[in-house]
Amino acid sequence: MLNLKTLTIAGAMLVAMIGGASAATLDYNTKVLDAPNKWANVLQWGWAGENVNVQYCGAKYCFVHISGPDGFVKKSAIDFGYPTYPVYPTYPSYPSYPTGCIYGPYGYVCI
Repeated sequence: MLNLKTLTIAGAMLVAMIGGASAATLDYNTKVLDAPNKWANVLQWGWAGENVNVQYCGAKYCFVHISGPDGFVKKSAIDFGYPTYPVYPTYPSYPSYPTGCIYGPYGYVCI
């Protein structure tokens, strides 16, 4: 039987695992900034293929631990290692509404 103490410990472990850092790599050479905006000071450069430890992410920037000063990196520069899926070609869809009308002996016929 589960008790409150067991549930509390399990919940704390779950929060620690979810909120923890995640390992990733950089997709391309990018600036490491001291603030999450484009006007921030450049602390250093991160190089393509370099391993980083992502602490948290905002809308456009992530705070990363990297060799040298830690800082903010554009989210688009980070490869989180999610699987990629092939892009299948799309075929033209034909409209479901009439594309032309002809006047005939029974009135208008639209096709």
